Order: sequence, then structure tokens, then C-alpha cells
Amino acid sequence: MRPELTLGRATAHVVRRWWLLPLCAVLVAVAAMTLSGHHISDAKATARVHVQDTTVSYQFQGQPQPFTAVHSAQDLTKNEFVDPQVAAAAAAALKNGTTSRQYLDNLGFAALDGTDIQLSYSDSSSGAVVAARLNAYVKALVHQRINSEKKQLLQAANTLQSHGGDATAVARLQTAANNLPQGIHPNGATTTSAAKTLPGAALLAGGILAGIILGIAIALAIGQADPRIRSTGDLRAAGVRSLAVDPSKPDSVEALRALAEVGGVDAKGGVITVVTPRGDHGGGLSRTLADSFARSGRPTTWLSESGIARSGDSGWTQVDAGTAVLSSLPRLRDALAGSREGEVVVVDAPALLEHPSGLVSTAVATVTVLSLRRSGSTWSDLESMLELLEDAVVSGRVRVCLDRGRKAAGPSLLSRATTTAARPVEQPTT
Repeated sequence: MRPELTLGRATAHVVRRWWLLPLCAVLVAVAAMTLSGHHISDAKATARVHVQDTTVSYQFQGQPQPFTAVHSAQDLTKNEFVDPQVAAAAAAALKNGTTSRQYLDNLGFAALDGTDIQLSYSDSSSGAVVAARLNAYVKALVHQRINSEKKQLLQAANTLQSHGGDATAVARLQTAANNLPQGIHPNGATTTSAAKTLPGAALLAGGILAGIILGIAIALAIGQADPRIRSTGDLRAAGVRSLAVDPSKPDSVEALRALAEVGGVDAKGGVITVVTPRGDHGGGLSRTLADSFARSGRPTTWLSESGIARSGDSGWTQVDAGTAVLSSLPRLRDALAGSREGEVVVVDAPALLEHPSGLVSTAVATVTVLSLRRSGSTWSDLESMLELLEDAVVSGRVRVCLDRGRKAAGPSLLSRATTTAARPVEQPTT
């Protein structure tokens, strides 16, 4: 029964709950601003190292000689250059609390070509700190690599010399050992990039936009979950023709009176039953509708559980017709017997979903006015009412009204009426 969400209904949901938009915008913006200054990336230092290793190789005669291998970028791996021993040496040299585990966790490696590598270090420290940590590691790496290769070359030279080997070969090994710093050394200066933080202005703008979107989403969700009927537009979207009325304003009921006259209550008269799903707000509408018929010059009778009032030249007159008139069909027909020519009887029926006896009033009705309370009646109430009044709906004798009134439509007709003896009312012909 509830209508689908259209652009118009979505707009109505948002407009009805407009306060959610600024509220959510403020809340999300405040939450976003708490992230201002937080790092989205760490400070990073980068250094290049030239690595051209020289080791000892042996000729087929068994004579040692220096050998410089030619590598490709694929030959250089991270495990070879991100070394726990080098990390421990660098941490010890800094003496500022840096640990070898920090190095192993934060060091980056990339092989640029067969002789050059790039090492990087990044953490949440400042640019100067990460540069100092990387420089200490590069220094330790170069030192360790040179010492290791130099030890091999000099050991081979000393062994060859002690065995009376070729002096030229010994000199070559010693020269290679002394030239190692030319093959293994930092290549250029260390570069740093500062940590990036979330800008406050962008966070504020993004928070406001996200809050507005969140507010719209919440407004739509609440609107779709709301079981209450809010407007005649919602009713039309659900395929129900309806009329908005305010019982406290007689002019707004004139359209309903005209609709009832052309829709069934013709010049011969008839019975109009005003019935509600729940509550007693139908009394205001029925009284105003009866007054409207009386002002138009039609003989009018207003009938409710509390009594009967009949219009006349001197105003309204109360008629004693007994009790529980609306509780059974025979009693109601007796009360309606002997109406005046062209008379309109307006029945204020009990709430149908609370008092099933309200169906009795609709059984004699020429037109049944189903009065819904704006923001009070629900879609399930409407669906249940239409099911109970199915025969009248099929025959076109039901009119749906949305009561937009906020207060009662003046004093009861009985309080305004003078008391007279009851006289029969002839049942109207339709």
C-alpha cells in the first residue's frame, strides 16, 4: 500500500526533516577535524649506493687474482642489502634509541641497475631524523661491505706472498683492496620528503559534504520507514484519490460537501457516514460537514453515539432517539426512518478498527467518508479500512479525506441544539 520512493517523495522526506542536514554536517565536520594534522604518509629519506664488488678468483694454475663481477639489476636482491648485522651496527652508531628491528621494518630497497641500488627509510619521525637513520645505515653498509671484500683480497695477497708467489699478482690484489672505496660508495646526496598530513580546510569541506549526504540518507531512511500518512501527495502516489480538509475551517469542507452531493447525495438526499480508523477525530469533520449542508439550505440531521441533532429555521434541535443507535442496523434504520424531503443525514461513526460496529453505519451510507489523520493514521490503517469497506470501494461510494486540522471544529452540535421530542425520520432514497 505504501507508495514507492519517487523524486518528489524523496524531496518531501528531506524537506520535512531538513534539520538533519545541518546537524549531520556539523557532527561529521567536527569528527573530521579531529583528524587534522594526522599523517597520511610518513617522512621518507632516499639514498643511492654504488656497489661494484671485487672478490678473489683463482686461475687454473691456482693463482689468486682480483675479480669484478658484472651483475644485472635482477641479480641484486633485498636480502643482500637489508642485513640484520648492518642494521645492528647502524643502530649502535646512532645511540638514540633506534633498534635494528626498526631498520628491518622500515627500510626499502630497489635495484636500479647492475651496479646501483636505492635504499629508503620511512617512519613517523621528522625528515631530519629519517635522513640521519638512513645515512647511518648506508655508512654501516658501505663499511661492512668494503671490510669484508678487503679482508678477502689482502688475505689472498698475504698467502700468495708467503708462499713466494708472483709479486705482480700480489700487487694486483693489494691494489684492488685499496681501490674498493671507489667501487662501493654512496652515490649522491640523501633526499628527504616530509610527512604528509590531512589539511584542515579539505577535511572541513569534506566533512560538511559527507554530513549533508549522511543527513539526506538518514532523512530518506526515516521517511521510508515512517508508517504514518503525511500528505495527500503520498496518498496519490499510492493510487488513492484524496481530499485535504481542516474541520476547523468550514471553507475547506465545502469541496467535500460538493463532492458528496455530486457523488451520491443528490437532490433526493442521502446518508453520509464519516468514519475513522482510530480515535475520535471524525466528530469534528462530521459536524463541520453537517453545518455546511445546513448552510447550503439542505435539511440536515447529524447523528452520533451521543445523540441526534436536526437543523431547522431556528438552528439545531436535539432529538431523543434512545441509546446505542449505531450499535445495530435495525436501530439505525429506525432512527433514519421518516426523513424530510431532500434531507442529508451525516453520521459520526465509531472508529472502525477500534469498534467493528462502525460497519453498521457504513451499511446505510450513500457516501462513506474515510477520514485519515495527517501524521496520525498509518498506511496499515488505511489498508485495513479499505479491506473492510471493499464492497463500498468497488461501488465507488468511498471518499478519502486527510484531516489536517490541529484542533476541534468548534462546540458539539448537541451543545448548540435545543431539545424537542423525537419524531421519526423517513429513510432517504438514493
